[in-house]
Amino acid sequence: LEKMAKQKNSSLVKRLRQELEETSQKLKEVTTKDGLTQLYNHRHFYEMVSHEFERCRRYHHPLSLLMMDVDYFKSVNDTYGHQAGDFVLVRMGELIRQSTRTVDCAARYGGDEFAVILPETTLSQSITLANRIRKRVEEEVFLPPSGKVGIHVTVSIGVASLAETVTTSDELITMADKGLYEAKKRGRATVCTHKDIPPESPLAVNAPRLSELIAKIHEITEEVKKGYLDTIISSLQGQNLLNEHSLKVSFLASQLAERLQVPEADIARIRAAGLLHDLGKVVIDEKILFKKGKLTSQEFQLLQRHPNLGAQILQQAKFTEQEAPMVLHHHERYDGYGYPSRLKGTEIPVGARILGIAEAWDTMTNDQPYRPALSMEKALEELHRGVGTQFDPDFAKLFIEMVQGA
Repeated sequence: LEKMAKQKNSSLVKRLRQELEETSQKLKEVTTKDGLTQLYNHRHFYEMVSHEFERCRRYHHPLSLLMMDVDYFKSVNDTYGHQAGDFVLVRMGELIRQSTRTVDCAARYGGDEFAVILPETTLSQSITLANRIRKRVEEEVFLPPSGKVGIHVTVSIGVASLAETVTTSDELITMADKGLYEAKKRGRATVCTHKDIPPESPLAVNAPRLSELIAKIHEITEEVKKGYLDTIISSLQGQNLLNEHSLKVSFLASQLAERLQVPEADIARIRAAGLLHDLGKVVIDEKILFKKGKLTSQEFQLLQRHPNLGAQILQQAKFTEQEAPMVLHHHERYDGYGYPSRLKGTEIPVGARILGIAEAWDTMTNDQPYRPALSMEKALEELHRGVGTQFDPDFAKLFIEMVQGA
């Protein structure tokens, strides 16, 4: 009996110890893990980066850090809802976890920002990993369980590595943040280090002019919100930054929106977005914009960044943030082969689909530096050819009727 009692007590002790360990593990996860993505949380990230920094510096081992941000995540929430936004964040966490090693520390830094600590990893190795994550995110179709369409997003990534001049883990984080800021400045969907700030060149974005435009928009106060569009237009016209093309696109887009019976408030936003759709071009070198010959690959890539740059400018002022997604996506294609986000079909905002048709028509029917204007018959042929591939089929058919006077 005594032996049986001892065995029973021993079994009870083991079970209690096991339950205590399980409870302890659950508590540890609660205090170290992010509740949504199940990556490490912000607090644990700081503990780990401090620990790894001291260890790697002491033994002269390499250490790298990635800071990443989902581009224009607010537009995802605004367009598809917060549940879809949460799904994107969860899936982002899975993609990051699948792309990294077990020894790496992947964390949700906050909101739509993520961070990865990479022990024993050099700068070149971490850049390779960052580009792999960036490409994987670009190719992913985020399909929420309750959603009918897939969501495409991109990610900007900043990279930093331990160096002799870095004396604290906070400095390492700051370096990665600088890389992330540079990636965003370049139009997003890019990997940069803090060393990647480009030298001045004919192909570089005119940063002072970009800053000047953002500053001008910031100057528009609450008192002039009601007339903000007139104020912006007057300012752009005064600096020769608003051309006839923008005026025509605005008019055609608003006419098509009316035929589509879009609500009046949305028509006003589409009209404004039409006026401002090429705003990002004002910081691109005029030698590229008015080049008569074929653009080089590098020049074309820079030109393709103008929707990102325009949206970036508009997002600086809260009362133009609703126009920003239209400006950002007006070069998407209905078949998913446009830019910058390769959105497809109804994933593209209605306003952007309307602007895309109006912009294409005005471009085709007017002289361009690289070719003369097309005749109306030829332009109509091009529109018909783009129905269902480049353009929304319903919108394009209605636009064709409109320009034919039907």
